[in-house]
Amino acid sequence: MNAYIMLCELVQFLSELTWNLLLNRRSILNLRKIDELNILEN
Repeated sequence: MNAYIMLCELVQFLSELTWNLLLNRRSILNLRKIDELNILEN
């Protein structure tokens, strides 16, 4: 039972980690696009 709980917590942790990485990656790409637009405008 303890191993099962640990496994569930590990899966939840990994899924949250990958989700955060995907969101951060998307926001970084958006920031990069905004920077490019600003450079083009200037």
